[in-house]
Amino acid sequence: MILDVAFPVPLRRTFYYAEPAGPPIQPGTRVLAPFGASRRVGVVIGRLEEKDADLTGFAKLKTVEAALDPFPLLDPALMNFCRWMAARWDAPLGAALGLFTVPGRDFPLPSPAPPEPAVLPPAPPEGLDVLADSLLGASAPPGPALIAGLRSGERDAFYAHVLARASSGGQALLLLPDLALAASLIKRLRELLPEGTVTLWHSRLTPKQRREAWTGAWSGSARIVVGTRSALFLPFGNLAFALMDSEEDDLYKQEEQEPRFHAREALLKLAELRGARAVLAGLMPSVESRARAAAGALRLLERPALLSDPPPPRVQLVDLNATPGVISEPLLSGLREAVAAGGKALLVVNRRGVSLREICARCGWTKRCRRCEIPMATVPGPGGEGLQFLCKGCGVKEPFSGVCPSCGGRLFRDKGVGTQKLAGAARRELPSVPVHVFDGDLVRSSLNRTMDALGEFAKPGPAILVSTRLALRGHDFPGLALAGFADADYDLSPEDFRSSEEVFRMFVAAADCLDPSGPRRLVIQTRQPGHHAFERARQWDPPAFAADEEVSRRTFAYPPFVYLLRVNFSSFDRRALDEALRDMDARLEEACGPGSQALGPVERPPAQGRKRLSAYFIVKMPPDSLAGPAGDRIRAMRLPAGVDLEVEADPYTFR
Repeated sequence: MILDVAFPVPLRRTFYYAEPAGPPIQPGTRVLAPFGASRRVGVVIGRLEEKDADLTGFAKLKTVEAALDPFPLLDPALMNFCRWMAARWDAPLGAALGLFTVPGRDFPLPSPAPPEPAVLPPAPPEGLDVLADSLLGASAPPGPALIAGLRSGERDAFYAHVLARASSGGQALLLLPDLALAASLIKRLRELLPEGTVTLWHSRLTPKQRREAWTGAWSGSARIVVGTRSALFLPFGNLAFALMDSEEDDLYKQEEQEPRFHAREALLKLAELRGARAVLAGLMPSVESRARAAAGALRLLERPALLSDPPPPRVQLVDLNATPGVISEPLLSGLREAVAAGGKALLVVNRRGVSLREICARCGWTKRCRRCEIPMATVPGPGGEGLQFLCKGCGVKEPFSGVCPSCGGRLFRDKGVGTQKLAGAARRELPSVPVHVFDGDLVRSSLNRTMDALGEFAKPGPAILVSTRLALRGHDFPGLALAGFADADYDLSPEDFRSSEEVFRMFVAAADCLDPSGPRRLVIQTRQPGHHAFERARQWDPPAFAADEEVSRRTFAYPPFVYLLRVNFSSFDRRALDEALRDMDARLEEACGPGSQALGPVERPPAQGRKRLSAYFIVKMPPDSLAGPAGDRIRAMRLPAGVDLEVEADPYTFR
């Protein structure tokens, strides 16, 4: 027999091998096989008679060295899931299979664990027992669900209750966007649940811990697993329940390598194939999930309003056109008021710090595309001289005169405020108040330093925390009276259709961090006070904002109402690149099938010191499209010599 084997390599093909002597090797089994000059672990995806295999060009087939398992590691459901992932996100099948197998894992599999006594669930938070029953009660309907509005202060106890309750029928999984930012949640789960009940899975495990967690998932002895998106691909022996916390978080999208999957879609599909119950949870769920619920694909469960709920925050918009400064007078007044009362304040600054937009320093005008109605970026003009406007949505270019058409001003602002600059301003204005900084650099440097910084800020007494939006990911800050946004405009990207939603979600998350017993105040500094995200925040009407976003996405044809491909072209040769881009929109629409629309090309400015030129098209496809077939047809197109092409399925980074 001939074995068809897939390897976790960036090649869109599988490989034929002769089957060694011994028991037949079934599809889904890991094998060790010669691969080039080395040996690799692959997965058998099929068995063929020699007469059914196309062996053209083969002088002699190599033979698989050994089967690593006595039986298939991946059952038919998981094999189908991997095929779906490869097709949905245009990835090599071996890359999807590799998520489950983890290359080099050649230790023997343990036997299934005997059933253990059910874990006694701790009590849910007061008033949320009905919500838990609607998920797991005897009369709860089957199918996936979406929990909206669960507050961070009650999340720990609620999750502990439903995970313990669900684990009585099999294994339970809790997905988190980032374990480093959820240390307090994990600590609380371990306090609420019996010792040894919670198993962690993340990239910082030692090899021994990784092996124990992996085999525990396989055998079933790991009853409750808490992990990042990679925990989806553990070989669970009996997965019954999967809960995704903060389902709206963009950390669930993998863009670093293939397959470029989104954990939310992968979780829903995997639960469907394995017969498990999937639950998404978010303080303010994504437009994508709300649209799914509206279509009946998810059962929407709104957190019930309770008498103990705090009042809405008091929101103040500060127009930076009229009141300039890193910390405006209204925000400074709020800071002084908060710390004078012994409270704490949080200052949030955009995570990227730099915008490619030109904003009039006098009136706040910014150029918008007449076709897409999104703010236009600025890029070098023809010949690298001056600037010109560029729409990152459709590629339209317009000249930039350097004069504001609204007020005649000639001074434009294009840089934002970073955490260090904001912290320095806070220390100058309030020298007697401790100022702490919490950002991505701190998180990457050390988990202990991260926890120390948050611990220092949490100590009793007045203090200020300057942070990116990392501080808004489910942290509780007792005594927090005010949250200020230093420059909210710079999170409104001219390229990213999700940016308005991300900005408004920051306001909702900040309100959730405020102490329920305090004054609960938000101060938002902006040069666009009329923008609908800021206006809905001032009115404090999250449902109306969500409805606005859904209408906007539907009107301008963005996800979830379409599926996106970004097709990148690059070359050192300007003439070859221009030739490749010419009339490419029609060719891409044909390759992607009926109902597709190609926009572009959009040229990217060369990176500093680099001579490689690049441009891309955005292709909008019907929402349930599979990117794989389209990607295969696009890669088969002939291009001029020296031009490289890359297809990105479901891109999330547009900045």
